[in-house]
Amino acid sequence: MGAKLVGQKGLLAGKEVPLSAKQECLIGRVPGAELQVEDDLVSRKHCRIYFEGGYYVIEDLESKNGTWVNGEKVTSTPLFHGDQIVVGRQEMCFEMDVEGDKEAGPVLRDVPTDKFSTEVRERVADRAATHLGLVSGEEGGQRAVGELERDLVAVCRIIDVVNREESLGNLFARIMDHVMEVTGADRGYLFSGRELGGPLTPQVIRQGSNIPEWLRNTFSRSMVRECYKTGYSILRADPFAQETDPSRSIMAQQIQSLMCVPMQCEEGTVGVIYVDKLAGGEKKFTKRDLRVMSAIANEAGIAVRRAQLARRVETLFSDAIRSLVGIIEIKDQYTRTHSERVTEVAMRLGELVGLEPSDLRDLRLAGLLHDVGKVGTPADLLKKPSKLTESEYESFKLHPTYSARIIASIEGAGVIAAAVRHHHERWDGTGYPDGLAGEAIPLLARILAVADAFDSMFGGRAYKPPMEESQIVAEFRRTSGTQFDPSLAGAFVRAFTVQPRFRDSIRICYTQISPEAAESQATLPAPKKT
Repeated sequence: MGAKLVGQKGLLAGKEVPLSAKQECLIGRVPGAELQVEDDLVSRKHCRIYFEGGYYVIEDLESKNGTWVNGEKVTSTPLFHGDQIVVGRQEMCFEMDVEGDKEAGPVLRDVPTDKFSTEVRERVADRAATHLGLVSGEEGGQRAVGELERDLVAVCRIIDVVNREESLGNLFARIMDHVMEVTGADRGYLFSGRELGGPLTPQVIRQGSNIPEWLRNTFSRSMVRECYKTGYSILRADPFAQETDPSRSIMAQQIQSLMCVPMQCEEGTVGVIYVDKLAGGEKKFTKRDLRVMSAIANEAGIAVRRAQLARRVETLFSDAIRSLVGIIEIKDQYTRTHSERVTEVAMRLGELVGLEPSDLRDLRLAGLLHDVGKVGTPADLLKKPSKLTESEYESFKLHPTYSARIIASIEGAGVIAAAVRHHHERWDGTGYPDGLAGEAIPLLARILAVADAFDSMFGGRAYKPPMEESQIVAEFRRTSGTQFDPSLAGAFVRAFTVQPRFRDSIRICYTQISPEAAESQATLPAPKKT
């Protein structure tokens, strides 16, 4: 299935870049990229586009400035005809190659759904029980007890799911999995915007394995737009045949019924859920299905908005921290971007040893802030091109204490402050500032210690060159059980020596954050497996 990128603005304006389902397209500044862009806002390996599961996907490669689709910053998302992509200063339009293809209509996001004999539009009620008709009113006395119980169980389950899930991405997936199970749909999409009223982006796509390729990734754009704008839940079923124009009705003839419901909170609509059933199935969606799905979406909307607000606060906090760290690093030319590098290495180690999401969030903030106390360290010590004297070193050793004091002033940041204060402690108790030993040292601090040491060895300092990867591995083995937690140092060494994906992820991190550090290692041999 062919496609192309059409340049709209920037260096690519007016140019067309063909895409192939058989080969991914790497976009970045690195030589050899399928789409090389000389833009200083574009990372060396910025993003990639590949074909999978019947559609093209764009994936950000942890770029510094992000990859944007239709005004939304994305990590990974499917692409549809007409999507606007922004990479650095470059703006491109994604277009499917549909000319002369009778079955190409379905890839254009939109499905002709204006010819259905059954159409229902309802407002989402404020309370799930009312919306299900469980209170006296329309159809209330006519519904079978078994159906009422089934409806209540479905809504109660989604309430339980959304109240226990903190991650926005996981929340989207859990909602959609539940919707597909309850409705028995063949295909389903969950759309959400970054902000209320903002442009919608497909967050989750669910399609049965038996769905043919040409029927994948299609939905009624007009129906989704109407649902999002008006807040109505919409049901359409029983399509009319359109014999006069079979090319336009090819998709409508395959859809037996479809539903689209808004996810709402007190402030407005946060997203839309779309599902459909294809022809050939035993059942079609009914008004009861619409009400059940609307009730589920209503509960989900509240949870999604809560997660969105939490993520916004966390993002603003992280941005403020990065700005503060940037100011501090102006004092220390040799450790510029050091905090970001340590954070990324620590996060990979934290994921490797199975930290919970909440612990990973604390670890990320601790990594960014671990050297913020250097604001109290004399600039001449930070910039000294040789080793410190004993008295200078004693002064330098105060920076974790300064860092912890700054962080401790933030409400609820006790765990982060402890991780920062103790990241220079040693497993054998000879570290600073408090001489803690073994498991008395907070786990996050022990992880930061490994990451901080790795950056010092891999990136080098003003008074010492970077070490070869094999030397770094040897040093961790030598100091395991004395300087470092042996379980953490062992896990890091094993992953770094025998897991290419782990090692490459760290190299990519250095390429994105600090190209000069990565390039200094480019010609060094990889560690030997043992």
